[in-house]
Amino acid sequence: MCIRDRVYSSALDDSASMLANDGKPDHRFAAAIIKSLKPQLIDELIRQTELKFQSGDTEPKSITGKAAQTLTAYAGSSALSLTGILNVENNDKGAVANVKLHDKDLNKDFIWKVQLEKDINGNWAATKVLNVKEYLQEREAAGKL
Repeated sequence: MCIRDRVYSSALDDSASMLANDGKPDHRFAAAIIKSLKPQLIDELIRQTELKFQSGDTEPKSITGKAAQTLTAYAGSSALSLTGILNVENNDKGAVANVKLHDKDLNKDFIWKVQLEKDINGNWAATKVLNVKEYLQEREAAGKL
């Protein structure tokens, strides 16, 4: 699995885990679908990310595209914008960047703790958002999940 796949993979795992354990039957069903479609969802999330950066067009063309779009809406990613990197802390795996994001729909700021590792070329790359569950809980508390 390449580095870019790892970010989405871990985010899907964390989201599915949170959904499966919150006691809501429809969320357990959604978690099961996420797990069963995980490879396809990762591919589609990467495709949508590339499309957004290339042309801004993220209209889903397939069932996995629609599922990925629903998942990104759940996580609020379409309304998020990066407002700054607060700091970077070195650790035994590389570094963790504390990234400030603003959700325009909620008019609220969030902090993502992003694990960074050097790739085979020596460039820093994001490998995981360490606090996905906490972020989703904050969104839920704001009434958006």
